[in-house]
Amino acid sequence: DRLAQLAEKIDGSYTSALVYPAALIAPSRRRWLIIGGGDGAAAREALRFKETERVVLVDISRMVVQKTQELIPSFWQNAHKDPRLEIVYADAFQYARESREEFDIILMDLTDPADTFHTSYETAASDSLYTAEALSVSCERVDLLQGELLLHRIVGSSRPLLEAYDALRRFARAG
Repeated sequence: DRLAQLAEKIDGSYTSALVYPAALIAPSRRRWLIIGGGDGAAAREALRFKETERVVLVDISRMVVQKTQELIPSFWQNAHKDPRLEIVYADAFQYARESREEFDIILMDLTDPADTFHTSYETAASDSLYTAEALSVSCERVDLLQGELLLHRIVGSSRPLLEAYDALRRFARAG
C-alpha cells in the first residue's frame, strides 16, 4: 500500500504516546497484553517498568517480528530476549476471545483499518480488531481492580478510523 507503518525517526514519540499514558494511569503495570506490535517497540517500553512481570505480544505475522529483530534492532533493543516477554503468533482477536488470562494493560498497536480513500485495499488484516465486539473482548481481559479503564488511541482521520472511534464511544456509553 506504500504507506509507512513504522520509522526509526518517530519511534520514540509514537511509542511513548502509545505506552506511557496507559502505564501512568493504570492501577498496575504487572501484566501487559500487546495486540499487534510486531516491531517490538511497545514491548520494549512495557518491559522498562520494574513492576512488569509479564508481557504477552500477540502478532499474526512471524515474519514482521523476525524481520524487525533482524533489520531494525533499535526497535527491539533485545526485548525479545527478556524472559518476561512471551511472543504469540496468532490472530489477536481469537487469542483474546479464547484466553482466560487477565491483564492490567492492553495496548493495540495495529496497522490502520482498510480505507479505500487512502489506499487501494478494501480489507486489512486488522479490520476485525476495530469493532465493538473486539473492544468488548479486550475489556473482558482487563483486570478491573480499581475501576474501569479503557484507553484507545486512534491516529488519523480516515472514515474507518472515525467509525471505529464512534463504535468505541458507543461501547463505552453502553458499558
